[in-house]
Amino acid sequence: MNIIAFTPSYFPHYGGAETTLRELYTRLSSKFCIDLITIRYDESDECHIEQTERFYVHPVGRRAQGKFINVLTSQMYHFWKALSLLRRRSYGCAVLTYGARDFLLVPFLRILNIPFIVLEFHLGTGSEIVCEDQVGIITRQILKYVYSRAAQVSAISKHTGEFVCTICSTARVRIIKQGVDPSFWRVDNERVGRSKGISGEIQLVTVSRISRRKNLEDLVRSIAIIKKEEMPKRLSLNIVGSGDNYYREELIKLATSLNVIANISFLGFVSDKNLVEIMGKADVYVSASRYEGFGIANVQAMSCGLPVVCYDAFGTREYVIYGKTGFSTSQKPEEIAKHVIRLSRNPQLRSYIGQNARQAVIDNLNWDRYAEEHRNMIEDVINSHIAG
Repeated sequence: MNIIAFTPSYFPHYGGAETTLRELYTRLSSKFCIDLITIRYDESDECHIEQTERFYVHPVGRRAQGKFINVLTSQMYHFWKALSLLRRRSYGCAVLTYGARDFLLVPFLRILNIPFIVLEFHLGTGSEIVCEDQVGIITRQILKYVYSRAAQVSAISKHTGEFVCTICSTARVRIIKQGVDPSFWRVDNERVGRSKGISGEIQLVTVSRISRRKNLEDLVRSIAIIKKEEMPKRLSLNIVGSGDNYYREELIKLATSLNVIANISFLGFVSDKNLVEIMGKADVYVSASRYEGFGIANVQAMSCGLPVVCYDAFGTREYVIYGKTGFSTSQKPEEIAKHVIRLSRNPQLRSYIGQNARQAVIDNLNWDRYAEEHRNMIEDVINSHIAG
């Protein structure tokens, strides 16, 4: 059975949603033949994208300047590429990424009698918004139109599912939480060659798109608060990720003004293999993001046995259990600082929470389970459509 899928962006661009698509479609290709259409960001895309006999990624067009223009032009590119593919093969199901990003394809799919599924990651749009109130009236109407016609909506958290149902009470929603590969995201401290937390030194790490939505300035402020306490004696924060260079410069200026620039390193984009090494050298994972549909980087850290200290960001509350797998705090840099200081003073607590965090990932938050639940959903949609 063939599946045609659409996404405005794909790995290695951006973050958790794009990583999720790669892991999901790679696993689903054992059961389905998948054509994934995405927007080309630069000429290097063809070099980064992995192709197999049953999973083929089609980068098309160019990313346009301006959010509104980009949404419209990306759908045009998706439409024309889909027409080209449909001349060669038929599809039993389509998959859209975000409810509002390919809404113009919905009538096209309905005319062709192809049922479709929506993968919902972030308040319907994937845009730089941090709460439901920022979803505009027109966007809400578009989402209602798409959700009401979708055969299924896959939501990555209970909060995301509740958002979908708020927009469209008749939407058919399944909650399917993201995951990681625990066999890959694991740390052997002897292999890393370092004993964690020695000599009063604490290393913090965060993995984040350099974006205002990720609220990295609060992490910089928390470092300043911790440093004033002189505990731990040596403190460092590694920020992994790329993105908005203007925002990065603002963060550097803030860190300089707070006299913590020497404590912070911007590492840019790194491979997953290198990221595991970075996680292995860290003691605590931190995040000040004010909203996460799920927060896959937190789970990667948990799988590496790191305690997570993060803001209560909706999706994170479903797996960061206070005092057991980490600390989900109120959205103040003082709270992050307080819990990092607590963990720096108590290596036994760090170890206890880290072990619990990894076990939670093994039990409930892995890619194989995520893919299996989607495979079952797709088969249900196709079989129901055939049955009429």
